[in-house]
Amino acid sequence: TYLLPATLGEASTEAARKGAVLRAGGLDLIDMMKSHLIEPERLVNLAAVPGLRDVVERDGTLHVGALVTLAELAAHPRIPTALAQAAEDAATPQIRNVATLGGNLCQRPRCWYFRDKDTHCLRKGGTHCFAIAGDNRYHAVFDNSPCCIVHPSNAATALVALD
Repeated sequence: TYLLPATLGEASTEAARKGAVLRAGGLDLIDMMKSHLIEPERLVNLAAVPGLRDVVERDGTLHVGALVTLAELAAHPRIPTALAQAAEDAATPQIRNVATLGGNLCQRPRCWYFRDKDTHCLRKGGTHCFAIAGDNRYHAVFDNSPCCIVHPSNAATALVALD
């Protein structure tokens, strides 16, 4: 089932249903579905929810909607340099034109053990992290447990730094 809610309230209600997954840009979601890592019963598309594509200033605070693309974020004159640079450094231009800030923040780990449908790692309910003793390039293994993945978001670190 593919749902296109008109309000954030409708999206929240639909997302709370068992088997539902939110879709923003959908890049990570499509990758996970093609790999059979997830097989949602419902996709809740956020595209029609008003305000999620906006960058607005209210009461001296900049509010960035979850559906603002990384390309828009990188080019917007009001976006702080750290966040604009993080968005600009993400992926390829083609992906930045589709990928959203919300999707960038919520994407799942890029660990090859997590992304392998036949490996039941800790992040997928297994008993341990295979990367600790296995191939752990690009992971954060230094005194890190129980799982050593790093968050794949470019924007998250900049947003934390910007408070």
